[in-house]
Amino acid sequence: NAIVLFGGANRAWSQSDIDRVIGGAERGDILLLQNEINMMAELMSAAGDAGLRLAMNPAPMGPEVKGYPLDRLTWLVVNEIEGRELAGMAEAAGDTAESTASDSSVAAGHYDNSAAADEAVVKELRRRYPNAVVVMTLGKKGAIRADQGGLIRSSFPDQGPIVDTTGAGDTFMGYFLAAEVAGMSARDGLRRACAAGAIAVTRPGATTGIPTLAEVEAVLN
Repeated sequence: NAIVLFGGANRAWSQSDIDRVIGGAERGDILLLQNEINMMAELMSAAGDAGLRLAMNPAPMGPEVKGYPLDRLTWLVVNEIEGRELAGMAEAAGDTAESTASDSSVAAGHYDNSAAADEAVVKELRRRYPNAVVVMTLGKKGAIRADQGGLIRSSFPDQGPIVDTTGAGDTFMGYFLAAEVAGMSARDGLRRACAAGAIAVTRPGATTGIPTLAEVEAVLN
């Protein structure tokens, strides 16, 4: 899976764009972010000052993410590699260098990917960003969620052969946030998001692979 990015309009944000976003929102609204635009730190700070709730998946991960005001986040959702980098636990076997977006040497298979190691990463992220609900997705192993109430894990059985993982993280994020907004329990919301991701990877395409709510509910039931 190789993705080529050309920044284009994403990298041409100005203060007027930030003002437009904040001006069109109300206190308590959710601003969902990825690391694909410039002026990210300025946008996060302005949104936090305006009383918005911030959700972020720091993809594509880069060293600049650690300089963002992540303490303003309400939700931080990461995959295994992103989580380890942000937690300062990104050492691969025999390697003391933290990875960046351009350093693919820290393949997930080189990590101690035991349940205890995964949970240690999430706990460290919670320590660093105590205001945020922290979620780390783990591929076939499901996901971990941690908040002030503690840590829970969830997974979902395979729904068929993996066809295309593109968009699986976006699918998870959308279903996870929708569950949060709907007031679902932490456990049920995480399980629903895992189920949606499990379905998405069995289908080709990014947006075309996202299941409908009815499809996810049918699998859950």
